[in-house]
Amino acid sequence: MHEWHLDGQKVITLTPHRDGSGWHVIYLHGGAYIHPLARPHWGIIGAIIAATGASVTVPLYALAPENDYRRATALMHSVYDTVQKQAPGASIALAGDSAGGNLALNFTLRRRDMGQSLPQRLLLFSPWLDLELRDPRIRALEARDVILAVDGLRQAGAWWAGDANPACAQLSPLYAELTGLPPIAIFQGDADIFVIDARTFAARCVTARVECDYREYPGAFHVFVGATFTPEARDVFDRLSLTMPPSG
Repeated sequence: MHEWHLDGQKVITLTPHRDGSGWHVIYLHGGAYIHPLARPHWGIIGAIIAATGASVTVPLYALAPENDYRRATALMHSVYDTVQKQAPGASIALAGDSAGGNLALNFTLRRRDMGQSLPQRLLLFSPWLDLELRDPRIRALEARDVILAVDGLRQAGAWWAGDANPACAQLSPLYAELTGLPPIAIFQGDADIFVIDARTFAARCVTARVECDYREYPGAFHVFVGATFTPEARDVFDRLSLTMPPSG
């Protein structure tokens, strides 16, 4: 494990004990942009390494409400450029759960719009796709979700947006133009209020001719992959091992 810093923010890089696969994953943790990386995130990261043989870099980005999206976005550009320079032959994937999935998507969309190189793959675990959760069907599902609540998320989203509109396409990728994105894999439980927007997003990927492997798991809760011992989580990591074969 190697710790380094950019703009006063810690970044951690982990490498597999055995020969790597040629993949490098940049992993962005969830927590509604207000909570730091937690123990279940390390379980997900460890499972990704075990399944794919990838090295994984984890930016511990500055959180709201003290910070908005701008500082994390600047960090991501620096981290991505550093990974490209230090591992020039690697295939890069961006991965994230919940808010981290939101950040991974938004960052990739920005790079596309700037004409910069894109990751080879996006891996999204229960991604947060609309910071304002505007689809009215979400409220109807809220009673089934044992983790998330709409009102608290909307407040966290407003903090993250700062003086920007949290509903804008630059922060809520559900409403972005998706053409030109790399292949996306989404792993989503149906006992999670984010499932409503995940289904809509997957359908929009099809319309935009973006390759999207959408997997929905009955009864699974928000970021169920954090319970790495469950059959649903094991299925996800088995699929990653198949979709991220050794490269380079």
